[in-house]
Amino acid sequence: MLTTGEVAKLFHVSAQTVINWLDQGRLPYERIGKGPRRLTEASVLKYIQDIGISTEALDGDIYESILKKSTAQIESHVAPIVVVDKDARIIAWNEGATELFGYNSMDMISKPVDKLPTRVDGTGSGLEYTIRSPWQGSCLDLKAKHESKAGIDISTSVSVSKFFGQANIKAGYILLFQEVST
Repeated sequence: MLTTGEVAKLFHVSAQTVINWLDQGRLPYERIGKGPRRLTEASVLKYIQDIGISTEALDGDIYESILKKSTAQIESHVAPIVVVDKDARIIAWNEGATELFGYNSMDMISKPVDKLPTRVDGTGSGLEYTIRSPWQGSCLDLKAKHESKAGIDISTSVSVSKFFGQANIKAGYILLFQEVST
């Protein structure tokens, strides 16, 4: 995660300029409580691509650092898993799902699965409709597209498995996402 000061140095602008960009919605950011705003390396790289700025116009050391961190995050990738109860509400969300979607577990736990900006290929339907439709076998394999919080379009394959739980979770679905390169 990057501070507004680091992003300001990258673009050779003031920290206030970066804060203005955040307030204008040009760059997505995260904030815990009333703490400082932080930006993901992926969202900054996407912004660089979107505005078409030459990487030569950026601070080379910070840009290289962002690329290395972004590569390291990809290499240390945890498979994105989302667990949904029988009412299609999200009950578990792992670090991999946070990396893929850009939302943390606090944003998503107890939300309907259709809060994920995901559409099943060929149907245009959300995940809830598809997983609640009758299907045979122990696993449902889907192709889907969604937009991450950073505004990046991502194609994924989704393996959906039914589960019959214990304690107060009677049944539900486990969704395993895998990013598909396009």
